[in-house]
Amino acid sequence: MKTKKILLNALLLLAAFAIFEDAMAQCAMCNETARTATEGKNENAIALNNGILYLMVLPYIMLAIIGFLWWKYGRKKKNQNIASQ
Repeated sequence: MKTKKILLNALLLLAAFAIFEDAMAQCAMCNETARTATEGKNENAIALNNGILYLMVLPYIMLAIIGFLWWKYGRKKKNQNIASQ
């Protein structure tokens, strides 16, 4: 049973590396396209850069909202427990 678990983890790790390599190749291509196009103030390159920033910032905003709500409701529940005792 333990060897099956190790083998499964190794297979998943290998698959993750294969996917990561393809993803990095695409990032390099987008990066180079944006870099060469921004030298001439190309509108497509500016839109590409704005899209990258949007995709980068959105998960952090969602994480901050979830963290704030977790903190707020956890604090509220803690205060209710203290008041009921």
